[in-house]
Formats: sequence, structure tokens, C-alpha cells
Amino acid sequence: MGSVYRGGGVTMDSDVKQVVKGIARALIKQGKKPDAVQQVLDLWQKGGGAGLTIDGFGMLLVNSNVTSWSSFRRMVAKATGDKSIPQAPGYEVLEMVSAGASGAVYRARPEGKRQWVAVKMIAKTPETDGVYIRRFVKSGEKAAGFEHPNVATPITAGETDTHLYYVMEFIEGSTVRESLTDVGPYTAEKAVKIILQLADALRAAHEAGIHHPGLKPAEILVTMKGEAKLAELGMARPDGENPDGNPYYMSPEQVKGKPLDHRSDIYSLGATFYHMVTGKVPFAGVRPASVHERIVKMRHKPAIKVKSDVPKTVSDVIDMMLIRDPDKRYQSWDDFITDLQAVADGDPPLLASKGVDLEGLAGLVEPEDERNMTLIVPGMTDEDDDDHVPLWKKPVFWIGAGTALGVVLLIMLFLMF
Repeated sequence: MGSVYRGGGVTMDSDVKQVVKGIARALIKQGKKPDAVQQVLDLWQKGGGAGLTIDGFGMLLVNSNVTSWSSFRRMVAKATGDKSIPQAPGYEVLEMVSAGASGAVYRARPEGKRQWVAVKMIAKTPETDGVYIRRFVKSGEKAAGFEHPNVATPITAGETDTHLYYVMEFIEGSTVRESLTDVGPYTAEKAVKIILQLADALRAAHEAGIHHPGLKPAEILVTMKGEAKLAELGMARPDGENPDGNPYYMSPEQVKGKPLDHRSDIYSLGATFYHMVTGKVPFAGVRPASVHERIVKMRHKPAIKVKSDVPKTVSDVIDMMLIRDPDKRYQSWDDFITDLQAVADGDPPLLASKGVDLEGLAGLVEPEDERNMTLIVPGMTDEDDDDHVPLWKKPVFWIGAGTALGVVLLIMLFLMF
């Protein structure tokens, strides 16, 4: 069988379904719940909004917490026989250590040297234009050499005939996304410590004129010592694209294609924080378009209502990070860090404690639009998400209607006799 999955991209091939079914069988052999795997497979076969592609199947698996991207991509490589390793000039690229839909990260070393580096390789496609390539290289070169205790130091960026590459410090550790998939939600205390480190790193990066528009759990590494490291800092993405085809951490202004500043990163960090403490994303959906619509039109369910052991102070801070209007979010990294540090010290947050009027800051999607949004994040359905359900679908509606009807019947019987 020829390769149907090349260079991190996706191809439509007559063998795609066989590869997907083979991966499904392999997952079950690994001990994954057969019902969960079958449910994702059925959704993929129906189209599921993700398309009949290998990447589409992988996205559904990961969002359903069946497996991680890294494990999925290793299974794809094994199933298709695609073991080729792209190379970057000046480096010996040796083995893949993680992967996402936008590309893969490899362990490598500079020619003639012994230290390890990490190289992110992104396959070029016919849609990869020269403007993006120049922006990718320029952004990577601008970030090169930026140092912070909580950043995987950027080294360089460039291109070959087949790939774009971004070189950074190699960090031994696991990503937050892998931890969420393999272990589950973080304790609030542990999450607060990690988020504080990342906020300090992002504050320093912004002061240096370096931005990180694709912030998400897959780009946050945590070492064995508990130190958080932000990866891929300053690596440019195509306009309007969030890495890994993953829209869950995008800010409303990013979804709308508006100019971005540090407040957009505060929102994305808030969405990541929310996921860390609840095990769920603020807005779930199979189709990026449905997630985008929720982000710009709906209000999230506070973290404390999703998971009752999340402290109210933590939930309040997250609420303020996730306000749709950037002018009403935290206006600076200093303000945010001050609030979260207060929480870490056992005190109430100064700004978030004033309360966030979620009702006044976000409208609801109309019911007819809502019915078209298929959710696949476990534990969160339209019926469970009370804030997003039309009144006629709520039990209280029918209880009230039944009671009113009973009263009317009693009155009629009384008048008749």
C-alpha cells in the first residue's frame, strides 16, 4: 500500500478508510474503550464536520480524549509506512518526538555539536504562499536568542524545498495537552503555578516585541521539576489559522480577523487555564465554524459550574480573562499577574473580585443555529449545557407547563360542579 499521509499533510486516497479502521483496531488493542473508539469512527464516517480525512479522524480522537496527537501520528506513520524524516540545513534531524496537524517536532543536533535541539517541521503545500514564508522566517529570526526561564529558547527559522523549519531549545518534559489526555484535569494549585510562569514569559516576550498568536496546551511543556516552558514562541502561522486545526483557544478578535495585541494572548491563556482546571474547553464543537460562532456569540459556563472543586477565586480570574470584549478583560499582564498571584497567596483577586457581568457581555446563539452545533467533548452536551439550551428543552419548562395545565383543569371542574 502506498503512503496516504505525507509530510504532515492530508491526502484523499482510496486506502484512507482502511488506514483509519486499522488505527481504530490498534487503539482498542491498546486498551482504549471500544465504545468510545466506535463512536468516533461512526462520527468520522458520517462526515462529522471534520471531513473524511486522516487528520479529521485524528482531530475527533483527540477532542474525545481517546488518544493524543503524538500517539495518533505515530500510528499513522506505522500504518502508512511513512518513516521519512525531513532535514534542515545545518542540523542532523534524527527522530520525531511529537506531532500535530500543522507539523511535527523532531529531536536534532547542530552539525558537529552534541547538544540537542528541537526542530518543528511544517510541510509546504500548494497553498503555502511566499508572503507567509517570508513572514515565518522573519518572525523566527526576530525571536531568535530571546531568553526567559519559562521559554524554550528560539534559535532560528528557515525553509527548504519541501518544509518550513523552526529550531528551538530541546526540553525534556510532557505537554499540558498530553497530561490532560493521559491524566486528566490539573489541581487548581498546580494550574495556577504553571499559568503564572507562562504569564511572566509572555509579558517579557511582548515587551521585546515578540508575539505568540497560537497559544494552546500543546505548546506548553512542563519539566519533571514542574517548570513550565512555552514552545514555538514567535513562530508565525498562516493568517486566520490556529495550529493543529484547533479553534478552541482563539480569542473573539482573532476569530473575526481583527488586529491582535497582548489581550488576545490573555484570552487564549484563559481558555488554556479553563481547560486545565475543568478538563474541558470553554466552547466545544466538531466544526471550527461552530466553535468560532460560540466564541463570538455565546457566554462560557464558569469553571466552578463545570467542576465544583475549582475555587471561586480561580473561576473569577478565568471569567475575566475570557470576556469577549478585549477592553473589559485584563488590560495588562501586570494586572493579570497581580490578580492571580493574590489567588496563589490565598487572597481574593482585586480586579476579578469586582464581578464579571457575563450576561451583559455575550449574547446567545439563536436556537436554530444552536441545533447545528455538534459537540463531541465528553461530558458536555447541548442538554447538559443549561446556559445554551432553549427554554422549551429545559425540564423546568415542562414542569411549569404541566402545573399550569393542572390548575386550569381544576378550575374548570370546580365551575362545572
